[in-house]
Amino acid sequence: MKSSRTTLGIVDNDSFALRAMSAFLTKALPPEFEIVCLLSNPQQAIAQWSNQDAPDILLVDMSLGDIDGAHVIRKIREHNAKTVLLAVTSFPIQEYAQDTADAGAQGIVGKSDLSAMVTLIKQIVREKMMDYDGVHFDDARNAYFRLSHSGKSGIASLSPRENDIIELCSTGNTTSEVAKILEISEATVNTHLHRACEKLKARNRTHLVMLWMQAQRPRH
Repeated sequence: MKSSRTTLGIVDNDSFALRAMSAFLTKALPPEFEIVCLLSNPQQAIAQWSNQDAPDILLVDMSLGDIDGAHVIRKIREHNAKTVLLAVTSFPIQEYAQDTADAGAQGIVGKSDLSAMVTLIKQIVREKMMDYDGVHFDDARNAYFRLSHSGKSGIASLSPRENDIIELCSTGNTTSEVAKILEISEATVNTHLHRACEKLKARNRTHLVMLWMQAQRPRH
């Protein structure tokens, strides 16, 4: 988010909650944040924001009538690599954390915890990804890559972050060293390595690095 202005959109089929959340965030966030769109129709949100011209940050309620909020997040993320998608829920966060992370969200927050919502928005703008109770949330680019390349296999299925981590491992860096270089947690490093092992059917980290290095060799 390089622009001095950060735009936000909100999706919630409860019109009262939609207006209340908008009013609170308008007052609580610094002036460089601007709410530019409020939508109560989840299908309209999918159609309107499944492109690169969507707001910088999109808050999506998890209870949207006939459509699950995680479904809305996934559909937008499959076509949008830039917008930060944040899940909002009135239910216990742990009920939705893994589903929303898998769907391509960058974080989740309780609907009634408005101060935490403001904190999360500011944190995301500083490009600090969220980890919640063992659930890792990818950044927008890596989540998009993971979902849009889900049909691919082998090296082509690795996300940019997975490639970065394997490359660092290939030069002898430990988990803690990789975490420090990339400014992420060791748990996040291990999560990416686990996903990469599954994609390449590697037995362990050593096997994973070997397969990755073989794929980097020029073919004659």
